[in-house]
Amino acid sequence: STGNELMVDPNQEWNLETHGRRGAIPDVNRPILLALLQSWSGVEAIDLGTCRDDNVDHLVTCLAQAKEDCDVILTTGGISMGESDQMEHALVQRLGGTLHFGRLHMKPGKPTTLVTLPKSNTTTPPCLVFALPGNPVSATVCSQLLVQPCLQLLEQGCPPPDNTVHQEETALVEHLVHNAKVHVEMQVTLAQTLKLDPERPEYHRVQLIPNPNSPTRDGPSWKAISTGTQRSSRLASLRDADGLLVLPQATSQQPMAKEGEVYTVLLLRPLGPQPTVATSRHLAPPAWRVALCHVTRSTEESSHLLPIWTQEAQDALTGSSPERPEVTAQTRVVQDPASLWTEVQQTQITTKVDLLILVTHPPLPQLSSSNSTSTPFFQRHCELGQALRSQLQVADALAQQIRRGAATGGDPTAALWGVVVGQDQKSKTLVVFLSTVGMAAALRHARGLLRHACQIAHGDNSSHQHGHGHPGH
Repeated sequence: STGNELMVDPNQEWNLETHGRRGAIPDVNRPILLALLQSWSGVEAIDLGTCRDDNVDHLVTCLAQAKEDCDVILTTGGISMGESDQMEHALVQRLGGTLHFGRLHMKPGKPTTLVTLPKSNTTTPPCLVFALPGNPVSATVCSQLLVQPCLQLLEQGCPPPDNTVHQEETALVEHLVHNAKVHVEMQVTLAQTLKLDPERPEYHRVQLIPNPNSPTRDGPSWKAISTGTQRSSRLASLRDADGLLVLPQATSQQPMAKEGEVYTVLLLRPLGPQPTVATSRHLAPPAWRVALCHVTRSTEESSHLLPIWTQEAQDALTGSSPERPEVTAQTRVVQDPASLWTEVQQTQITTKVDLLILVTHPPLPQLSSSNSTSTPFFQRHCELGQALRSQLQVADALAQQIRRGAATGGDPTAALWGVVVGQDQKSKTLVVFLSTVGMAAALRHARGLLRHACQIAHGDNSSHQHGHGHPGH
């Protein structure tokens, strides 16, 4: 625990006369987190005491010793935006740590930070540091949601993927994450209407009571009742909680979670086998809808290759995820590059998908030519891309990543073909324009970025309209 305001002696009784006037408060985070860690299998909890936050050198000294003795460190406090919040500076600038994330789109726990610190013995794995907020509810909830699955994965590992030798590093990481065990989930009915937060999705502390009026085949169904005011400093909201109700971020269409709607609750006391990230209702993203459209001058031109490109796109966008995107395919004849977007809009395809992939395909003689990019077709591809740029809100940084990925597919000319990425402002659909040369490698390389961009484009709330939501991460 960090903070000048903390009482150092945990056995000292707090009273208003001796402590209240000088702002001293009891350190509640440390005993709560120690008890929580000790309740988890395979964890040896070490009490590192408290540390003042007005002297960064002292903070660095404490962390430097702890990283050599521990596999994982939990700190509380000093990670927000105040003048005395120096935890990130100590971990990254002073101790040479690698920052993996520094803000989370969730409530509570927004300031939570993850850093890895190298150890003196470089042959040993680095130390993981979860820098948690100082408010006790935030620290406890983030430990439940983030730290526990991490420690369980470190202790138990996960089954290796098939053909490990041939897997890319990104695919191996995805496999590891998808197989991490997370909290047992239950679908419950709201017993009251709750206001949704306009800025972040929320893990709302609730009690569960049987709903005898609506039994299920496996027994009684359950209702969720809020534990009251959800301030992150109010421990009472956590004391009697049976679970964390997963509430989406508010939208203009859905400002409230209404009584009678069904939502997911993460149980704080497991009642059954744990799901994985891939099978979790609230973590596994909804299947995204993708369309692939071949832009050509003639319907006969390479039409027999359309099923092959569709399969390649689906495989590239799936990766190691168990959820395969639904990819539909069509051909669109476009004679004049300036009319490309008009022709696409006439199909109304942008209103039906999250991601639209527009592809051009060089004629076979040009594919075999070592100087294919000097042909009239290459010029046409560039003209189509330029015309499309004027119709979309472009994302050149993402286009650059896709173009870079195309070059990893083995064809040295793949990166020469222009790529356009942008959003249709009316439908919010993400549009990618590229050549079939290196397409699979390009989509595979940018799969995660494309998925994230689609979620942002739709406000990450497209699946929340009927009360079945999951927070963004």
